[in-house]
Amino acid sequence: MVKLIFLSWCLITFSIARAAQLNCRGFYFHLNASAENRIAINPPEDLYTDPDKVVQFISQPVAYTNVTGTYKIFGQLCAPTKKAALPKLQVLVHGNTYNHTYWSALQNPDSETFAERSWVRYAAEQGYHTLALDNLGSGLSSHPNPATVVQDPLDTELIHKIIQKFRRFPTVIYVGHSWGSGLGVHLAASHPDDFDGMILTGIAQVRGNPSVGSLYNRWDSLPGHVGYLASANKTARREYFFYGDYDLVEDDWNGQGTISTGEFLTGTEYLSHIPKTFAKPVFVMVGNEDVIFCSEKGVQPANCSNGDEVPRVKEFFPAVPASKFGYFIQPNSGHVLGLQHTAALGFAKAFEWLADMNL
Repeated sequence: MVKLIFLSWCLITFSIARAAQLNCRGFYFHLNASAENRIAINPPEDLYTDPDKVVQFISQPVAYTNVTGTYKIFGQLCAPTKKAALPKLQVLVHGNTYNHTYWSALQNPDSETFAERSWVRYAAEQGYHTLALDNLGSGLSSHPNPATVVQDPLDTELIHKIIQKFRRFPTVIYVGHSWGSGLGVHLAASHPDDFDGMILTGIAQVRGNPSVGSLYNRWDSLPGHVGYLASANKTARREYFFYGDYDLVEDDWNGQGTISTGEFLTGTEYLSHIPKTFAKPVFVMVGNEDVIFCSEKGVQPANCSNGDEVPRVKEFFPAVPASKFGYFIQPNSGHVLGLQHTAALGFAKAFEWLADMNL
């Protein structure tokens, strides 16, 4: 197990590098964890060959069973390039089919390529440490049974155990995208003291039924890894995740990860874990042209500005005062708003909100 290098703030804070450079290191957490996962009966090998089997899988009766094991989770910790009065940490949790590189524009965090779309770099320049994780079943982390193990409940518990190792920081902020935002909602319900505020991106109330756009992606198992699904339709993936500018589409396609059948089954698990007593600051960001949440069928046209799907995320947090809840609809952006040309605009809004909340 990686020894904690964060036992004191002086050990947490690496030496500050030049403004153009980031000081990052990667390591593994070896974690014992247990959770009540969904029972997953007859998981499909893909999500398009037999639509009836897919429907039966996701609509099966809700029942739970305990899952226990030891899992390896990868994390990349980057130090700020600007000193802050007190150390602040952002824990970054990616969405399905991505990994920790989502937060650095699919690049090495020190790369100058698409640096203006790197949340990690922007945070470092504002004085924040970042810890970007690979979720269970993604990237460099463990890949256990994709149907019965890689699910929302266990993933939530693993993130909780990691955050607990960093609570020596005076301020911890949870930042999620898509699946990672759903995990954040669940975490706020089950472990509300884990963090001091949260930013949720790529999440909203759902306007229509996004299944049509999802079906076009032709989610298929990776050869030799049944149950770990990747998109087999490049054009459909582009239209499902992006809008308007596509200069990161090749990197996205060539480096895409997977969604497990267990993640597919528990994609809306967070709706069963509404954080009724969580009262800390929450900020939501969504791309205006996000087809998953703001279209009728998961295909364009989508327009989050002409509905209430984004502000209604407040319904997930009934105890959060109106003064501590904010949102921003990022223009000319699809679901992966952090990878689009207008990403820096969203970053600026999010960090302005953090400053307003004294986070």
